[in-house]
Amino acid sequence: MNGSRFMSWGINDGTYRTIKFTGIDDDFALGDVSLDIFLSTTSGNITRISPETYELVFQDDESVAGSEFNFVKDIDWVNEDVGNIDAQILWKKGDAVLERLTLELINGSAEEGVDFINNDPLVRELNPSFPPQDDKIFKHSLNIINDGVPNDKGRKSFTIRVKDTTGNSKGRNDPNEIEEFIILDVNAGYTANPYGVFHLQDDFTVLDSTGTIKIIVERWSGTLNQQFLDYVVEPISAVEGTDYVPHPQSGTLVWPHTDGTDKDFSIDIIEFPVYQADKSFKVTFSNPVGGSSFEDPNDTEVVVTITSDDPVPSGSQLELQSDFSVIESTGRIKIKVNRTGVLTDEVRLGFSVSGGNATIGQDYTVNSGGQPLTWPSNVGGEDSFTI
Repeated sequence: MNGSRFMSWGINDGTYRTIKFTGIDDDFALGDVSLDIFLSTTSGNITRISPETYELVFQDDESVAGSEFNFVKDIDWVNEDVGNIDAQILWKKGDAVLERLTLELINGSAEEGVDFINNDPLVRELNPSFPPQDDKIFKHSLNIINDGVPNDKGRKSFTIRVKDTTGNSKGRNDPNEIEEFIILDVNAGYTANPYGVFHLQDDFTVLDSTGTIKIIVERWSGTLNQQFLDYVVEPISAVEGTDYVPHPQSGTLVWPHTDGTDKDFSIDIIEFPVYQADKSFKVTFSNPVGGSSFEDPNDTEVVVTITSDDPVPSGSQLELQSDFSVIESTGRIKIKVNRTGVLTDEVRLGFSVSGGNATIGQDYTVNSGGQPLTWPSNVGGEDSFTI
């Protein structure tokens, strides 16, 4: 209701005035609705209006009745060789008779006819004499196909949802009420586990200016028992304390019983002021305790690569040490060359020793056999030859 209405009182009239509203039954459980009534005066000697605002609430009797659809499980993890499975839909107590239930299958990475078969009709006529005050579970049968071939991803998924209800139903018709089936590829070594399957992040790359990153572990498949998972952060080419700082360097992630939330810990990435070649470190997970397992027993590490966001120099730069003098009794000396800049390619530097008034073989010898100095790809720093 929008707009204004007027009430009037004559002289010496102290009787009540009434505003009437009529609620409209929409036959759906959409929740309570309300409206506000504001009182104000336009004329007359009124000293006080108390209260000035009223709230009128229309209570949704379908919500009170509790009629609704729910899948018994939001996510169901199944092995590829499980065969027949059931999607279970709970019709909770309500004040209506359900006559028809329509479901919809939605392909994901799993496809109907290739990875699973629908055994039951998607539109189901139900007995209209079904007692409206009793809970009831409807089962929809599906068959999972085992193709016998390992899948690189290790899992596929599809979704079933309540598309529509018709008849004398006053219950909630929620198009988002779904159940997702995740098929684990037993041919690639993946299996469902009621205690949980630990899913690790893929290897990833971050800029050195990123700041803080999180290493996240997900618990899939089941949530029975308390679970523990150890981890340690180890350098590959990056240096702890110079390129990154973990919080902490090693530890244990803990999931209480029935806890299926993600767990994480933080690592600070330290920014370098000029361009540097990519560097990396790894997080190794081990020792799952409590019955849980890894999603892929052969993949228990996450590698993080740090890349620079500073301008890349035009090429490798080779810097020789400055001229210097030595006493002839010094023995061996090193001539050093330092490589900086772009390090993506292998670099070789040939050299020869000549000139001046010193004579090779009499005043000095070259001990490096004339072999060029070599820096492999992604390697910088000093190399040298001796005289």
